[in-house]
Amino acid sequence: MPGGRRRCEVGLTSLAAHPEARESWFVPITIFDSDTIPRDRRADLEAAVVAAGGHTQKRFEGWIVAAPDRRKFAVRITSYPEAELLVPFDSNVVAAEVTERLVLHVPLV
Repeated sequence: MPGGRRRCEVGLTSLAAHPEARESWFVPITIFDSDTIPRDRRADLEAAVVAAGGHTQKRFEGWIVAAPDRRKFAVRITSYPEAELLVPFDSNVVAAEVTERLVLHVPLV
């Protein structure tokens, strides 16, 4: 649809004209996969992992993987070659605890 395309072009033009807006879109941890996590928990856990990277100054890749029995899951964070960490959690953990524990493990730079 032409209307949709026009809105997209306007958005890109606005970001190009305001570089400071582009910097505010920086997401330090990008979640690449969380398909094994139950749908009712997925959004909260993804947001918790992304929030944990808020204090960093470089980009990381993240995966959230459930154990086969779904009683536990782990967050894997990588930034080749500097970081490779795996933090396990019980399946009933709250999102705030995920963020808290990851902040302790994710390097600042």
